[in-house]
Amino acid sequence: MLAATFLAMIVIAGAVMFINRQDDAEQSATPATPDSASVNGDDRPTELDRLGRIVYVPDNAAGDVLDKTSETSEDAAPDVEWQRLSRSTEITIARDYPFSADAGPWEVTDGVAHGFAHSSQGAALAGIHAFLGVGQGGEKAAQAMKQFMADPEAKKAAQHMLDNPMGPQSPEAPWTSTFAAYTVLSHDDDSALIRYACPAGEGFSQVDVKLVWADGDWQLAPGAAVSQNAPVSEDEVSSWLQL
Repeated sequence: MLAATFLAMIVIAGAVMFINRQDDAEQSATPATPDSASVNGDDRPTELDRLGRIVYVPDNAAGDVLDKTSETSEDAAPDVEWQRLSRSTEITIARDYPFSADAGPWEVTDGVAHGFAHSSQGAALAGIHAFLGVGQGGEKAAQAMKQFMADPEAKKAAQHMLDNPMGPQSPEAPWTSTFAAYTVLSHDDDSALIRYACPAGEGFSQVDVKLVWADGDWQLAPGAAVSQNAPVSEDEVSSWLQL
């Protein structure tokens, strides 16, 4: 059972990002840096993602969680600060995570930022954190699985990897996606289905992530939580909530 669950984790971590691998590799190999030592009085190092958005590079490997504020309308995208928790190397592509004062994450446990608003906004940001976290490989991926996988067998597989560091581990997916926008396909108190738009080639691909509210936070739903890529038009993406 652990072997089957381990294989499922690999599929979730890698298959959906495949279409964006080469695009992000080219974009992230030499990240640009704004011509400024400070952005809005913030002295943390900054880089730019492939969409030209400012990305902070925190000292904390789990990211800098923001002070919680009141939640905003779910009809609008949350106010997001992007943080680069994994920088580009010759074999690894940068992974950028969204942090929000009004949607989370607000906590860090075992090096994993979590604790999202019980709203569609919180689900949207949690889906990105879960997706990227599981794709890190090694101990970081196992910690992310423990935090973000609702399936008890997945949590058991993650703990098994942590308890046996010399045994088989989740491989690192050497690519990532830039998340440009999202739309909420369904949402209630117990579950959410979020569709994301990720730049791919000259257009966008869509990624669907299903989450459930469990143990006081959003987690990836058991089973096929992540769907395959499909093209989506720029006009359609323009009507979604922009990140």
